[in-house]
Amino acid sequence: MIVFEGTNRTGKSTLAKNVSGLLNMPIIRVCNISGNAGLAPMIEDIEELGAKTNDFYEDMVIMEYIRQSRQRQSVILDRSLPSAHAYRVYKDKQGLSKEILEWWFEALRFQGGLYVWVVSDYEFISERGLKKGWMETPDQYAKLMLAFDDLYELALDCGCKILRLENNKDIEIERNTMKILRKLSEK
Repeated sequence: MIVFEGTNRTGKSTLAKNVSGLLNMPIIRVCNISGNAGLAPMIEDIEELGAKTNDFYEDMVIMEYIRQSRQRQSVILDRSLPSAHAYRVYKDKQGLSKEILEWWFEALRFQGGLYVWVVSDYEFISERGLKKGWMETPDQYAKLMLAFDDLYELALDCGCKILRLENNKDIEIERNTMKILRKLSEK
């Protein structure tokens, strides 16, 4: 199991696609309707009933399913519960409890999973953000980075296998893909 985390536009999904192609591992993006038009009407129906989607709850369900299967899963999570926490903190909402976060990281460790935190400098993500029409301010980005840094420290404390990747140029994707493959081969 590999989990890609980080702020918007750092190259997480591109790295996930590269690794997926090389290792033949499916990518899971829970309740993400981008590129999945068939799911959109169902998500809209669920939200009309008052249920939140694309939030931390789905990430907990997926991890609990994986944990209860008692088998190591060959899957890639393109964002999961840590991102939900970081973006809640960023939006000045209550973050998830330390107990929930520790439970999630311990489940990842139990799976022998790899937590990949992809970071980029503000200039790189702002260039990519302008192409997509939305961008955090420098202060917002700094706040997000602090939230992700706290998560990185907690993952370390929980004994997770971790890789922090700097991705400040699109050409670094291939080099970073190889770093992920090397980290996965470590015992």
